[in-house]
Amino acid sequence: MIDHRNNYALRLADNKKILPYAIIETKERFQVEWKERYTIEGGLFIATRKEEKQVLTGYPVDAVTKLIDMITKTSHDRK
Repeated sequence: MIDHRNNYALRLADNKKILPYAIIETKERFQVEWKERYTIEGGLFIATRKEEKQVLTGYPVDAVTKLIDMITKTSHDRK
């Protein structure tokens, strides 16, 4: 799960195992306990947690980049 505005990432699973995470939800809002930051460099998705970088292979970087571009364009068009 990612937040493209702040480059936050939260891995929900790794190697077919569910990872612990916290999402707190109320009627008015929700809060995610983001554990990592991410960058996309070329075709690589890089997650950083406490200065430790991990390159995630097989991540659909092209699809994610296109979706972020679409969301960003749509939000700018509304202004």
